[in-house]
Amino acid sequence: MNAPKTSSYKSDLAVVGVILVVWLVPWFLITWAAKLAGGGPTASPFGFISNIFSYFGGTRHGSIWGVLVGTQYPINMFFFWTFMVLIVAIVGGGAF
Repeated sequence: MNAPKTSSYKSDLAVVGVILVVWLVPWFLITWAAKLAGGGPTASPFGFISNIFSYFGGTRHGSIWGVLVGTQYPINMFFFWTFMVLIVAIVGGGAF
């Protein structure tokens, strides 16, 4: 039996990395912006995926941002977007 080439491992890692970035980065950003805007988010990363399907399946109503992270309280949208921009600027600026 032949061992797989190293390039297949690299491509597998790249796919896993892309999935994690597409899934966890939005969850992190929306969760922290909602938390700072007073929403009290409760959704885990897995709950985030479940809430996406629930929202677009038509079983949930309200602001999509609050629904996605399971906020307990209404979020102030001005503060939400302000904190979202600040988090992206700080994290994005720190990455470069």
